[in-house]
Amino acid sequence: MRSQITKWGNSMAVRIPKEILEQTGIKAQQTVDIRAQEGAIVIEPALSREEQLKQLVEQITPENRHELIDWGEDVGGEILEPYEGEIPKFD
Repeated sequence: MRSQITKWGNSMAVRIPKEILEQTGIKAQQTVDIRAQEGAIVIEPALSREEQLKQLVEQITPENRHELIDWGEDVGGEILEPYEGEIPKFD
């Protein structure tokens, strides 16, 4: 399927046919990520904050964690207990 790139203000725009949107599940006004990859333009639905955080947390390993730092004596309520529950929503 073909479309045409047109000028839109100081940028360029491309119309995405309804059939393509239906196949991908992307809706009007939805936030997407766009990037150049191997000479092509790739458009994907943007991950939610929860999905982004989950991906980042999954990359934590014992090898890439920093060493604990001794900041001295506690002076208030700065001690946090490890969180073991579900990741909260940030809406």
